[in-house]
Amino acid sequence: MEGCRRAAVPGNGQAMAQKGGSLVSEGVLVALLSLLGTLGGAFGGIMVANRLVNYRLEQLEKKVDQHNLLIDRMYCAEKRLDVMGEQLKTAVPRMDTLGLC
Repeated sequence: MEGCRRAAVPGNGQAMAQKGGSLVSEGVLVALLSLLGTLGGAFGGIMVANRLVNYRLEQLEKKVDQHNLLIDRMYCAEKRLDVMGEQLKTAVPRMDTLGLC
C-alpha cells in the first residue's frame, strides 16, 4: 500500500490549494455583500423611522400651539369677564339710587 494516494475530497485543504483559494475569496465576497446589505437595510430603516418621528413631533407641536392659543384666549376672556363683573357690581347700586331697578 505504499503506492496508494488519498483522493482529494472537496472541502479538503488540498482542493482549495489546487483552485488557488478561490473558495475563500468567494466566501469573503459573499460576507462583504451581506454586510453591505445589512448595513444598508439598517440605515434605511433608521432613516424611515427618523422621518416618522419628526413628522409626528411636528404634528404634536402644532397641537400644542393650538392648545396654547386657546389658553391665551381663555385668559383674555376671563379677564374681560372679571372687568364686566366689577362694572356690574358698581352699576347695580347706582341703578338702585336712581330707582331703575
